[in-house]
Amino acid sequence: AFKIFSLGKRPYHRLFSDVCQDINAQLDTLNLLIQPLLEAAPKYDFEGVEGNGIRSVLGVVDCILKELISHLQYCTDKHNSFFFNGTNCAAKLARFCALLSRLGKLLDIATLMHQHLGP
Repeated sequence: AFKIFSLGKRPYHRLFSDVCQDINAQLDTLNLLIQPLLEAAPKYDFEGVEGNGIRSVLGVVDCILKELISHLQYCTDKHNSFFFNGTNCAAKLARFCALLSRLGKLLDIATLMHQHLGP
């Protein structure tokens, strides 16, 4: 999606390109924060029941990333359509970027809790 919109001349192309770069940076950060939580999640299971707060947070991350991928796929597939609203798609991506930033803070807190409290 970034390559498609980075070369465009319409006003929303610049916003789309900038937001995609921000999202890419956010995803790199999230990847670093998720790795320790993926390793820690099984340690908090209770008597073989695969369910705990860390798994719930990881489930939320999974849902958000699936929605982000779906929206990026829509933008990529429909960008040449007459009815494509690029400004709206760019604004939605900006909201995803803000959400990823907040999610990164949540994952950071979960990591700190795991490090200091332990299973």
